[in-house]
Amino acid sequence: MSRGVMRHESMRSTLRITKALSDIQRVRILMMLRTGELCVCQIIAVLGLAPSTVSKHLSILSAAGLVDSRKDGRWAYFRLPQGAALKAVKPVLKWLREALKGDDSVVKDARDLEAALMCPPKSLSERQRKRSRQPVASVALATGWRAGQKLCLPHDVAAPGGMIGASNFFELSVAVAISLFGASSPVVLATIVGVLVEVPVMLHLVKIANRTTRWFPAARSM
Repeated sequence: MSRGVMRHESMRSTLRITKALSDIQRVRILMMLRTGELCVCQIIAVLGLAPSTVSKHLSILSAAGLVDSRKDGRWAYFRLPQGAALKAVKPVLKWLREALKGDDSVVKDARDLEAALMCPPKSLSERQRKRSRQPVASVALATGWRAGQKLCLPHDVAAPGGMIGASNFFELSVAVAISLFGASSPVVLATIVGVLVEVPVMLHLVKIANRTTRWFPAARSM
């Protein structure tokens, strides 16, 4: 390889590293990884960002050679580089540690990470999955109800219609049961017993449903 090509590769590598360090979230990730290998769900728990956003940040860090990764079943783990790979980026990581020593956000992240490490990755992932579904479900629900308004449907017809687009059949069945029979009905209890993992999402949808009855003129005349 010629000297010119080597210089070009060094420049590209340097630019990848500087790009990776240009975002505060990626710097936070690197500081968290000082403690050792972390599951992606643990990183998400500390950053409080969407999984897709965290994955993008990790991809940029990986391309810059600032992190290594491995898969263990359904779990993805990241850590700082080891061996020869560490030699290339060790000065950068050392500079970060010294520059951010005692930084308030880094200290807070360390405390939050301690709490996240006390929770099994499976529980963290499940909690994050349910949280990420709620905004999407709300949009789908609103879209379905808007169509119901256009068709002048009563609330007890439009609400289940919107929920079809917002949830799976379990959530739909529970939401419709609450809408028709009330939250304290034995029918609702019988519907939810045994499958509780989706209840937070379902309750989120029902809460919206109960607040929007006034949007449907047909419902007031019934």
